[in-house]
Amino acid sequence: MFNCIESAALMDLCKALGLWQGWVDKDSVLRDVYIVSPGSVDYPEDVMVDKGIGFFGFKLSDYLLATAPVDVK
Repeated sequence: MFNCIESAALMDLCKALGLWQGWVDKDSVLRDVYIVSPGSVDYPEDVMVDKGIGFFGFKLSDYLLATAPVDVK
């Protein structure tokens, strides 16, 4: 699936940061890019729609906000 980044290391980092882990399905990936476990998106998109297959993942935007540098003066 095109709006997913498969990375075990990023998944572990998101868990360590305490980010919210949400359910990712066909409609979700149209709205945002998700960080998911490797192998989560092995199903073709039409199979996911027909069978209602989904998986857990973290929003890339949440990860980027959590790791953004903060300017402290």
